[in-house]
Amino acid sequence: MIVTLNRKIRDRIPAPVPEMPKKCSPPRPGTGGRRGRKPNTAAVPASQLSDVAPARFSLPPQINAVVEAAGQGILRSLLETLEKAYATSPEGAVSRLLERDIPNWARHAGRAAMEAIMLHERGFLGSTLVCPECEEGFLRFQGDRPRGVRTMCGQIDIRRSYYVCNSCRKSVAPLDLQLGLDGTPDSPGDSGFLPGVQEVVALAGSRLSFPDATRLIAKVLPDPPSLRTLERITRALGSAVQGERNRERREAYQDPANSKFPACEATTTPEVAVVAVDGGMCRMRSAAEPYREFKMAVLGSLNPIPGRKKEEPPPFVLNKAYTATFEGPDEVFRFCGLEFARLGLDRASVVQVLADGAPWIWNRTRDLAQPGQRLVETLDFYHACDHIREAAHAFFGPDSKKGRAWQKARQAQLLAGRLGPFFTSLERLAQRADKLGRAPEAETIRDEKAYFHKHRRLLNYKRCLDDGLLIGSGMIEGGIRFIGKDRLHRTGMRWSEAGAEGILALRCLESSGRWERFCESREQARAARYQAFRWATARAA
Repeated sequence: MIVTLNRKIRDRIPAPVPEMPKKCSPPRPGTGGRRGRKPNTAAVPASQLSDVAPARFSLPPQINAVVEAAGQGILRSLLETLEKAYATSPEGAVSRLLERDIPNWARHAGRAAMEAIMLHERGFLGSTLVCPECEEGFLRFQGDRPRGVRTMCGQIDIRRSYYVCNSCRKSVAPLDLQLGLDGTPDSPGDSGFLPGVQEVVALAGSRLSFPDATRLIAKVLPDPPSLRTLERITRALGSAVQGERNRERREAYQDPANSKFPACEATTTPEVAVVAVDGGMCRMRSAAEPYREFKMAVLGSLNPIPGRKKEEPPPFVLNKAYTATFEGPDEVFRFCGLEFARLGLDRASVVQVLADGAPWIWNRTRDLAQPGQRLVETLDFYHACDHIREAAHAFFGPDSKKGRAWQKARQAQLLAGRLGPFFTSLERLAQRADKLGRAPEAETIRDEKAYFHKHRRLLNYKRCLDDGLLIGSGMIEGGIRFIGKDRLHRTGMRWSEAGAEGILALRCLESSGRWERFCESREQARAARYQAFRWATARAA
């Protein structure tokens, strides 16, 4: 509706006053009458020309035209999405657009852009190529074959060039090799998922049970994998992590004369290296061996707090790295050595090892310290408290106030470094049990005393507190729980050794902060494999 003013009202409205133009400033002397800001005539060094005017990469003409046409359609679809949202419900348009409509449009737009690009990217390398498999026959071009590619935006349909060798009948699609869809053992390309999508799927499968991960991925990806596909992708990437770890182990330990450990990734030299080792149980599918123990180590660096009291917070462990395996004690300490070098812990002046009383741990700890490093071996204080409690329960009972007081007194003796009175108190308690005719209880107390005698050199809590080191191995207890048990030891789960080993490898890698680096190395390996293929087939018939 157009609203106009009648004549009387229009006559009463004052006429607008025209705006006077601003006066120009007088010309500067020596400029020949020119006005304005003085131009910057300073010459730009040739070394900075690339920064001032970077070279533009020009798209191939055919791709440029297709993308421009697709872009116009994408913008039209965005306008239609906006108009529909505001026409349907103006009040709720913003929330609908942000939560649902625009993300859906972005996925459709991404698929349209990908398909537009792939119209001219088919992996055609020529009509005849030398076969890299048999090196005798030739790969003959058989035309373009369709396939679906499953991306983060959903599935797109492409056509790629297809070759077959006239001698060994080997078939290959170079574009599949370039995109990582050629179906290598560590990347099941037959599922159609791009490697980046496989990495997201495997990360979810390592964190959650496979059914839970499938349901979660279905809420994130427009074209989610099935339960079996998710499990297969997770196991494949777990095997890839294991393969990389086994390669590092071979390079470091197979030939001691030419050993090559992982490069140090630390930017600073740690003052104290901390290593905690323990084991955790996992239910297996085998009826002959229903449970297996995996061995785990947690490593990190420590900034000590000298003179710390037991009641004060312990120093924080930095740059933690996790490693775990079912292969046994020797192998977990070898994997521990790899992480030791990667974190630069071999440059620390002090190496502290914390663990419980398991012999398989303390028989191997000396191999971690390098020449010139001081090795501090400490029995987990809270594990020692468990043995004190067993002695107290044997004599006083589980709910005795006197028993709790006796426990606190023995703990205080350990923390103060008074080992003589500590062992005397245990022996006196055993003698009291003998006098009362309680031989089994006396034997239990003497067993605990023998345990502490066996690990006497590890009861160095006073010195650890004075030097600002740790006295408890809580970081390995937490690692056993959230790396292993939270994923492997759930209700009803039974594992094969290979499946559980792959899950442990994935979870240790991600918890150590090396997941992105692993994905980058996979991308570089794919690029190198494709370049090797191009080089091998470059000699045309």
